[in-house]
Amino acid sequence: MSLHAYLPIMMLALLMSVVAMIWSVGADARDLTLMIGLMFPACVILVAIAINRRPFEHTAWTHSGSEAQALPVAVSLSQTNARLMALVYAWGGAAMLGCYTLTRLWWWHSWQYGLGMLAIAAGLSVYAWTLGRGGSRLGSPSYLNATAWMSVGQAVAAVAGLAFLMSSGKVEAGRADWAANTIFLTGGLGIACLSVLAAFTHWRISRARPAPLIGA
Repeated sequence: MSLHAYLPIMMLALLMSVVAMIWSVGADARDLTLMIGLMFPACVILVAIAINRRPFEHTAWTHSGSEAQALPVAVSLSQTNARLMALVYAWGGAAMLGCYTLTRLWWWHSWQYGLGMLAIAAGLSVYAWTLGRGGSRLGSPSYLNATAWMSVGQAVAAVAGLAFLMSSGKVEAGRADWAANTIFLTGGLGIACLSVLAAFTHWRISRARPAPLIGA
């Protein structure tokens, strides 16, 4: 199944997750907020795994295959992974703005981080749309390699942020930013996993290409 097949369910899950997050934050149910916050990124990761492994289940791959045959697969998966990351960022931005505008909880920097995550989601969506256009330079092997390395960098940054959150005790602290830190923690886990998966898939395609058809 392609991302388009999953998209209606994922959009519904995003909406329900944001609404549930707002309710749990309004009720000051911190453990429940953490559990709810983990659900949508986990859903996106499961979808990402299913989509990224599909080309390798239905095609014979070899080190002697054609690069021209592998490139469309790499472009398609890079486009899909960018959209999945955009969904996680959009979820984080919507949850951040919703939790700090529709409840009594207030944190001054919430709108900055919320709008920032929505801006990143928009940027990733534009990248995915541009990548899908025929003849785009972003679909060349060199650009796809650069994108894979950027995914690695994003994963490292996300893990570093998670390590800081966990070691600083900010998630358990009783300050007004506890909900934001919960969103950072759960969303960061999702982005880290998606980034690693995107880079791994790209390099797997680069090293093993689709086997040529017999008689071609």
